[in-house]
Amino acid sequence: MGSRLDGEIKSGAMPPLHQYIGNPLLTKFLNTFYGAGVSDAHSGFRVFSRDALETLEVDSDGMEFASELIMDAGARGLVIEERPIVYHEREGEATLDSFRDGWRHVRFMLVNAPGYLFSLPGLAMMGLGGLLMTLCLAGVSLGATSFGLHTMVGGSLLTLTGAQIAAFAVFATVTSDPIQAPSDPVTDWIVGRVQLEHGATAGLLVFGVGAAYVVLMGVRWVASGFTMLPVLMINIAAMTAVVLGVQLVFSSFFLSSVAE
Repeated sequence: MGSRLDGEIKSGAMPPLHQYIGNPLLTKFLNTFYGAGVSDAHSGFRVFSRDALETLEVDSDGMEFASELIMDAGARGLVIEERPIVYHEREGEATLDSFRDGWRHVRFMLVNAPGYLFSLPGLAMMGLGGLLMTLCLAGVSLGATSFGLHTMVGGSLLTLTGAQIAAFAVFATVTSDPIQAPSDPVTDWIVGRVQLEHGATAGLLVFGVGAAYVVLMGVRWVASGFTMLPVLMINIAAMTAVVLGVQLVFSSFFLSSVAE
């Protein structure tokens, strides 16, 4: 590949927005997500061997083709080398729309890297949510700061949202055959080993634990003459388990239906 950013860009050849923001940012995305290791991902100066061409599987018919070539090459571990080139001002009218075409590239990169789009955010949210809920249940304080009901609710929402987002990584991997499949151990383990029965059983267990406590709450409510029950940390944890269990059960059935 020819690198304009490592070579020379003639005055007026590239708008500052592309030279200092657009191209470096898109190149950073490609290097991070696909291990391309290039300095100028969207240079049109490219040469590849017949063997490399026969190895690549690219089918984009728009601007994303420039990214897809590098994405697929990086994901397959092909050697990519760059040579500095001189970039002159083009003749004729430019047809590139900076924001529209830039977004098309970013969208294509993210959709084909569900590990970065779904797995990492989802697992991070679940981890943070679980940690906050644990701190609340344990009554831990950090100096003068204590974790109360609002923190418990926030932890619950983070846990449930994170679980749903992480499930999308599994769905996308199974149904779309992305260029860069998720490599985190959780998603990899689920895709490779977990079957419908495993996920449904785990979901029923989580649901059962939460539902048992919810039923106990209901019994206490009836015994108190239908008076208002206090909102306790454990109540929120139990309801979180109920919702999470339902998510696991139905996600497992959905995964089974799309995988067949």
